[in-house]
Amino acid sequence: MRGTVKAAVLEGEPNAPGMLAISLYDSKPVHFLTYHEEGVRWKKCTRQVWSKKHGHMIDIDFWRLQVVVNYNGTMGWVDVANQLRNYLRQDKNMRNRKY
Repeated sequence: MRGTVKAAVLEGEPNAPGMLAISLYDSKPVHFLTYHEEGVRWKKCTRQVWSKKHGHMIDIDFWRLQVVVNYNGTMGWVDVANQLRNYLRQDKNMRNRKY
């Protein structure tokens, strides 16, 4: 199931014109609802990784959905802040302690 992409466009709804729903299955499913994308497009991206063979960092190319690139570029670190807030939540740790 990894690497599977499912997409659907909502048509004929005046309150939600052109809404695009995308499900991307990697290690866990990731779902997107957007009005900003025209369709499902792939973008070639580059990442630096350590090469044991060469002994230094090399560039590798990989493909990523355009909706993921746009989301990561415009989210403003909101998801990272939410993840840290949940990780560092004090009341979660204090509930199970006896004083």
